[in-house]
Amino acid sequence: MVNLKTTRTVYLIILMMGIPGIFNPGIFRARPAAAFEFTLQAAGGYDDNVTLTDDASGSGFGLYRLGLSRRIYKSGDGLTSRLYLDGTYQDYSRFSDNYAIRAGGATDWYFLDLLRPGVYYEAMFYRDREFKYDDLNEFLLGGRLEWLAAAAWTIDADQSFAFQDGKIQGLDIVTDGDTFQPGRGHHGMGGGAGGGRGGAGTGGSGMTGAGGATGMGTSASGDGFLSRSSTGITAHPAASLDAGVRLMLNRRWASGDGDAYWEHGLSLFSFWRPEIPRFGDRFQMRPRLRMVLEYRKADYLDGSVDPDRDDAIWFAALGLVLPIDPLELYAEGRWVDVDSSSAEESYRKGVIQCGLSWYF
Repeated sequence: MVNLKTTRTVYLIILMMGIPGIFNPGIFRARPAAAFEFTLQAAGGYDDNVTLTDDASGSGFGLYRLGLSRRIYKSGDGLTSRLYLDGTYQDYSRFSDNYAIRAGGATDWYFLDLLRPGVYYEAMFYRDREFKYDDLNEFLLGGRLEWLAAAAWTIDADQSFAFQDGKIQGLDIVTDGDTFQPGRGHHGMGGGAGGGRGGAGTGGSGMTGAGGATGMGTSASGDGFLSRSSTGITAHPAASLDAGVRLMLNRRWASGDGDAYWEHGLSLFSFWRPEIPRFGDRFQMRPRLRMVLEYRKADYLDGSVDPDRDDAIWFAALGLVLPIDPLELYAEGRWVDVDSSSAEESYRKGVIQCGLSWYF
C-alpha cells in the first residue's frame, strides 16, 4: 500500500527544489555549472535520556550524514542561489534507528555591503523505527534580513512559516559542531546543512552567521501551522570574536486535536576563532569555539491536549571544531532541562558527541 504521507513529501520536495525559479527566473538560463559540494560526517556519542522521560534511559549512538549542495546562480550585483539535499542516519546501541531527509535552498542578496535580504525553503521528513508516533513531515518557507549597522555590530531579523504533519517531540540537538541545530523525535537526530525547527533552513542557506538561535522547538502533537519570529544583535569586538543576544517569539496553530501554544525565548551566544600558530609560519590552526545559553517559556492554548500546560526550558551547549583541511574534528556537549506543569513532560537530558566531517 502506498504511504500517502511519504508520497506527498516526495512531491513537495521536488516542488521546493524549484522554488528558486519563482524568485529569480534567470537561474534556469544556461550558465557555467558550479561544482557540487559534498559533506561526509561520522560521529559517536552518548545520550543519557533517549526516551525523554523522568525515568531516564541512556544509550550510545552512531551518527552518519551525507550532504550535497550546489550554487546554481551568482550575479555580479551580489545575488546568489543555492540548493541542498541532506540525509542523516542515527543508530542507537539500545534502541532502534531513525533517519531524516531534507531538501531545500536559499537565495541571498548582498546590497551595497550593508543589507543582506534572503529567502529560504525546506521540505523535511523524519522516520523513527523505535517511536513510530514521532514520524514527522515539515514544509517551511522563510525570510531573513541582516543589516551591517556598523563595523562592530550586525542586526538581523528572521521570519518563517512551517506546516507540520505529525508529532513534534523533544529538544535534543545534534550538530556538525559549528551550529546547534535541532533534532527530530525522541532520538533527536538532525543537524547538518538543512537547518531545522526554530532555525529551520538557515543552516542550508548559510545565513545563520555567528548568531542564530539553536532551533529548539517545543513538543506538540497533531498537525499544525507554526510561525517562528526572531531578531538579534551580534557584536564583533575583535576579528576572532562574535557575541550576541537573540529574542524569539513562536506561535503554533493546531488542526483537529493537536497542540497549540505561544512561546517566547531569549538566547545568548558567543563564537570564538583564535589563531594558534604552529610550526613557525608554515602552518596555523584556527579552532572554533561556540557557546550557547537559552531559555524558553511555552504556554499551551485552548484546544490542546492539555490546555493548562506550560513549559520552562533551559538549554546550554558548548562545541569545539578543529579544522585540518579538508577534514574537521569536532566535539560537543549539550544539556536540556524541561520543567513542565504536566509531570510526564518534564525531563533532563545530557548528550556528548565527537566526530569527523569531510568536505570536498
